[in-house]
Amino acid sequence: MHHVPTHRLARGAAALAAAATASLVLLTVAGSPAAAAGSARTDPAPAMSDTDITRLLDSADAAVCTEGADAQMRCYTTEADYRAAEGLSGAEVGTLSMSECPSGYFCLWEWTGYGGDRVQYRVAGTKDLYSYWRDRGTSYYNRRAAGGRLVDIRSALPDPNLYFPAGGHHSDLGKESYVYGGNWNNKVDRIVLS
Repeated sequence: MHHVPTHRLARGAAALAAAATASLVLLTVAGSPAAAAGSARTDPAPAMSDTDITRLLDSADAAVCTEGADAQMRCYTTEADYRAAEGLSGAEVGTLSMSECPSGYFCLWEWTGYGGDRVQYRVAGTKDLYSYWRDRGTSYYNRRAAGGRLVDIRSALPDPNLYFPAGGHHSDLGKESYVYGGNWNNKVDRIVLS
C-alpha cells in the first residue's frame, strides 16, 4: 500500500472540488417563485444577489446561461459542461447549431448562424437581459409552444418590438429591418415570452 501524506490529500481534494465547481455556477435569483415556494434542490451553492449574478454574467466567463423550470439561472463555462450537468447527450465538435437549443426554450446567441455564447429561457414572462447580453443578440430560436417578442429599450423613442412565433428562428438579425433604420443585429435588451 502506498502512503500519501495528509497535506497532499487535502490539497488534492481542494483542487478536485475547485475543478468540479469551476464549470458550473448556480445562480439563485432572490425572490424567484422557487425561492418563495422552497426548493427541493439539494445544490450546495448559496443564493446569490442580483449584483452577484450581474457581475458573473458581465464577466463573459459563461458560454451557456440557462433558466431552469424553477426560474433560477445556471451558467456553464462550456457547452460540454452544460450538456453534462443538464443530462443532455454530447455532440461532436462542429455539429452544434440551432439544435443546441433544448425543446421548450427560447435561445439567443451572440453570433450569426446560432454561434457563440448563448442565453436561454423557458419560463413565460419578461426577461431583462443583463448588461453583458444587452445589445449582443444576433440569432435566436424559439422552441417553446408560444411566441413572444424581442424589445430594444429606447430612452427618447418608443421601444421597437420584433415578434416571433412558436418555432420561430432567425440565423442573422442583421437581415431583419429595424423601424428606426438599420437592422436588429445587437439591439435586443429584453425578451418577452408569452
